[in-house]
Amino acid sequence: MILALVVLASRNADAEILIRWDLASIPPPQALGISVIVVPAEQAQGIKQALAQGYRVYVEIDAAAAASFSPIEGTAGVIVNGLIASDVRERLAQRAKIVRSAENRGKWPHIRTNWVTLNKDVLQVTNRSSQPWLENNEALIRMATAASPPGAPPVLLTYAWQPVTVADLDQGPRRENYLVAIAEAGGFGADLLLPLHERFERELMAGSPDARADWEAIRRFVDFYAWNVPAQHRPVANVGVVTSDPMRSFEMLNLLARHNLPFVTIVPAAVTAQTLAGLDLVVLLDEPTGGGRAAAARFAKQGGAVVEAKGAPSDPNTCTRRVARVTAVYSSSRVSSGDSGGGSTNDTTSNWLPWARCTVMACVVWTASSRTGEMSSGELPRPKAARTPPPTATTTPVSPLNRLRS
Repeated sequence: MILALVVLASRNADAEILIRWDLASIPPPQALGISVIVVPAEQAQGIKQALAQGYRVYVEIDAAAAASFSPIEGTAGVIVNGLIASDVRERLAQRAKIVRSAENRGKWPHIRTNWVTLNKDVLQVTNRSSQPWLENNEALIRMATAASPPGAPPVLLTYAWQPVTVADLDQGPRRENYLVAIAEAGGFGADLLLPLHERFERELMAGSPDARADWEAIRRFVDFYAWNVPAQHRPVANVGVVTSDPMRSFEMLNLLARHNLPFVTIVPAAVTAQTLAGLDLVVLLDEPTGGGRAAAARFAKQGGAVVEAKGAPSDPNTCTRRVARVTAVYSSSRVSSGDSGGGSTNDTTSNWLPWARCTVMACVVWTASSRTGEMSSGELPRPKAARTPPPTATTTPVSPLNRLRS
């Protein structure tokens, strides 16, 4: 994804890719080539060893523990995983040298292709489209940056590893997965708290050549994006979205970013001729206040496009779709699944899930009387007494997707 930029000196000139280490033991700074490390608060032994080896240590805590947390002597600061109230942050800042909040609503960036998922015991099949499905954090970074006060440090992003396959669960992210995560944060001007997989950490402790080679590539990316070139620019946007709560309409903003439509969020009270200047499209998700409605009308008369939302969904994070319901088909035409029809059904899922092309349901199998030859043709009669096949009997299902390909 390409991000258009214009030169504009602004925030701090450097960015940080912070590494989170979860084990009790950690290699020395000379081995990893970094001087700053983030260790979870519950890993007391790891914090102690990192401090002893000369690391600048940040302690990571959950947002729920921020109000009662007591900083550990010798550490550089605290990173709160999640958002906290301003009063809690102020009290914590009185006890800790540095306090930063990590935006943990992100996702590990990747491209979705063909997916077969199990949702509520139902097999869902998705297919590629002409528009690649990019899972990225551009929209989240833009929204969080817009909400930050002037002069604030870059948005600190973090997220957990989300494996695609069972093998990924044990193996963890590959080298390219780490590099893409660093490149995305660096490309959009955000800081990143990057968690290392436990298996990768153990291999680094053991001095595995493959792990050392992967780490060397990761460290080069960390050094490169420390320059934070995007901080010297302002993102170009030709779409303005008027909303008092961007997260309420996150999916729409996420789709704009996914389709390379750069946007800027505008609060209803800030809709003026100046804030709309340079835009081609304005989306009114909330009613502008003050003279905002008049400013939007003048914008439209001057050739701009104004789109007004009509009726928002009750839950913007989910959507209900009509999907095909395909009855399982078996190799023997004399065996029925017990469900005489296909048809369609409503499926409510999270917006980030791929759109299912169909839903395949496997039902309990029964053997009709036609198996004995009593029925030669025509519609299957309603069975008088269904006979359950013996436990050892098996049937081989044939994928109903074969019909879709023909």
